[in-house]
Amino acid sequence: MINKALIFISRSLFTTIVILTSFYCLLNYPSFTYQQLIKLLIITWIPIFATYQPYFYLLASILLICSLREQLKTSKTKKLTLAFLFLNTSFSLYLIFKPLLITLENNIDSLFWSFITLIPLFILIFIDYISYYSNIDWSKKINDQKDSKIFIALVKTAFFVSLLYFVIFQLRQVDFQLNFNGMLFILAWSIAAHLVLFMAIFLTINLLRAIAKLTVYDTKLEFWLLNILAIVFLAGVFNNIIFSAIAFTGYLSNFFAIIFASVILGFLMIIQIIFLANLSEKEISKTKQIIFLTLLAIITYLLTIKFTTLDWNFLLQKLIAIVIWCLSFICFYLTKAKTRKMFLTICFALVCLTFYKLVVIAEKSITWKNENLTATQLVDKYIGYDISSRILREIFTPKVPDNSFYKFLQESSNLGQAVKINPQEINLVENFANNLEEKPNIFIFTIDSLRQDYIGTYNKSVTFTPEIDTFASESIVLENAFTRYGATGLSEPSIWAGGMLIHKQYVTPFYPMNSLQKLLEKENYQSFISIDSILETIVKPSENIIALDKGVSTQDLNLCVSLNELKAKLVNQTNKKQPIFSYTQPQNLHISVINRENKSVLDKQNYQGFYAPYASRVKKVDTCFGDFIKFLKQEGLFENSIIIFTSDHGDSLGEENRFGHAYTIFPEILRIPLIIHLPERLKNKVVWDSKKIAFSADITPSLYYLLGHKPIINSNIFGRPLFTSTLEEQKAYLKDNYLVASSYGAVYGILSNNGNTLYIADSINFRDYFYDLTLDPRATTNLVNSVTKTENEKLIRRHIEEINNFYQFTPNK
Repeated sequence: MINKALIFISRSLFTTIVILTSFYCLLNYPSFTYQQLIKLLIITWIPIFATYQPYFYLLASILLICSLREQLKTSKTKKLTLAFLFLNTSFSLYLIFKPLLITLENNIDSLFWSFITLIPLFILIFIDYISYYSNIDWSKKINDQKDSKIFIALVKTAFFVSLLYFVIFQLRQVDFQLNFNGMLFILAWSIAAHLVLFMAIFLTINLLRAIAKLTVYDTKLEFWLLNILAIVFLAGVFNNIIFSAIAFTGYLSNFFAIIFASVILGFLMIIQIIFLANLSEKEISKTKQIIFLTLLAIITYLLTIKFTTLDWNFLLQKLIAIVIWCLSFICFYLTKAKTRKMFLTICFALVCLTFYKLVVIAEKSITWKNENLTATQLVDKYIGYDISSRILREIFTPKVPDNSFYKFLQESSNLGQAVKINPQEINLVENFANNLEEKPNIFIFTIDSLRQDYIGTYNKSVTFTPEIDTFASESIVLENAFTRYGATGLSEPSIWAGGMLIHKQYVTPFYPMNSLQKLLEKENYQSFISIDSILETIVKPSENIIALDKGVSTQDLNLCVSLNELKAKLVNQTNKKQPIFSYTQPQNLHISVINRENKSVLDKQNYQGFYAPYASRVKKVDTCFGDFIKFLKQEGLFENSIIIFTSDHGDSLGEENRFGHAYTIFPEILRIPLIIHLPERLKNKVVWDSKKIAFSADITPSLYYLLGHKPIINSNIFGRPLFTSTLEEQKAYLKDNYLVASSYGAVYGILSNNGNTLYIADSINFRDYFYDLTLDPRATTNLVNSVTKTENEKLIRRHIEEINNFYQFTPNK
């Protein structure tokens, strides 16, 4: 008994450490995960694991030595086991003196190590299989009663999971309500979809068992065929759920999906052989089944609520749903069930398919007047909360016959380090002017993830931003402001470049494209900058740059702390005549910071109608910002300063059950505050239209113009001056449509009609959206059709090709 416990613990620990090690290596390859998870340390336990991995691996290797005594005694495995122990122990000691994970970078080497670190686990599984092969009873013939048990268990699973997630949906506070007919339709759709999927699984299993039954090696062939089916299923989970969520696609993702699936199934197969022999013959009582399913339902509800705000692209919730499928099936499979004739089971499967087809037909023709929704739109809203049904919706949604557009998006996005892109010189003006006037100070406050509708100036329901609102009353408020990129990865560099960038993180050296830094150097500004993990790559070191927040990690950048340090440095500045530039991008509001702080609310104020953990932090930002503005006024700096208060992007805070901003570019992510204070002497020389569409990428071109450097280049790629001498000059820069994009995934959009319509092409989930933001500002009703799809795909392709051509990149070359 003790020996079996040691074997289970050692195998489980070693498998866990190896898979985590391999997956950490893989996370270094996609630009998204390298920037967000490795460099930005959004998930705090990941860097801890990377640091102590050699010691975890050594401990797991030592336990393996103790648990492989039987293999060392057996002649057929002795030599292989000795070789494995020698090589694995040597590798574990090597890692102690030369740690691997903390040295990995964003290149192809990380994929190489991801594969290499899995090899010891492959060998261990092979040794165990040889050792315990004799435990498998191949003498039993395939039992037809097993088909009946599988069938009944799958049917019960379909009903249980459908009802479970429907009840969870009812228990949650959602932003839309259904009448009885709507609820009945949604439940019918969910049950039908689950039944179709699980009946398809049953028919596949039944077919494989029937094939095996035709041979003399029926039990053995069945064993391998079902394991291969399980590998295919798990590889699909890796490729379509896990890897797509981290922007890892293509033939390499297919390869690693199969590798990871094989390793995990190999481990589970060994555990089954050693500990769960004759599992199919075991049964549990009805009482135990009810207790287990009740606990499973409670745990599902709690995990769903917990991970909603921690998730991106519904990754964790999808994995939870798949685990619930498996556990529910096992529970129902291990209960006593009556035998059903195969003819009846096949008939039931056909009935399920017919039922689903009828529901799909009804979906296309029903509209609920009370909700003003079609059945399709209702299902689209529902699957934001029922993640199990969301998986089915994605499985059953027909793939686009011509996938060339999505492929083009993918080939133009997330360009790896192996794709060589030479930096291109960006010149917003042909020549710098000889401007001898007194130069204004420039302060740019880019509050990471700050939404427009959480500022009182933009939303009269907001009562917790009095200082920002006061500042806005003394400034120019751009009412229709957006970011060109959802997420920081490209939105922050686009501010410094003053325009759109090739979808790569990052082209280096970045300086030829850094329009803002060129301007600061030309005008001899003394710069005070919070050098975050992105700016340390895109900003060239200079003696005129004084770093704020030295030694502070990007995720710990705090506006209040940064501004206190900046105040001290400004007071102690030796050359009072040298103009000042300051840039900081605090993380107070970042969803990962809020989650890390347990979604706490910082005060006792009532934030009804708002997401309280976020709103309370906006209030804190407001207080610190207001305090700094008062300091500037006291020091006599305010009237001679350009002060820009903005954000790199917004955030989803529960809209349609969305949280975060990793891949999506819905309106709440694209809309940003943009408030600019100008000194009176500059303000009196320019005009502006606060209702016209504006972008954060327009900040740098505007600074060029305000400092006397003009005319600004007129291009689809670069931003425009928000302030000009005449409105006619400004109108020349306005476009009919603008490209927007995710920073980390192949998700692109078109803002048209002065930002009143938004089209989104999502090549991660192969879905398209079209919203009329004048009638539907929260983007709750998808109006996409073939006409809008065709028109906007052409626009997106044209814009991306223009960017690719400028940066001299040809996809798939």
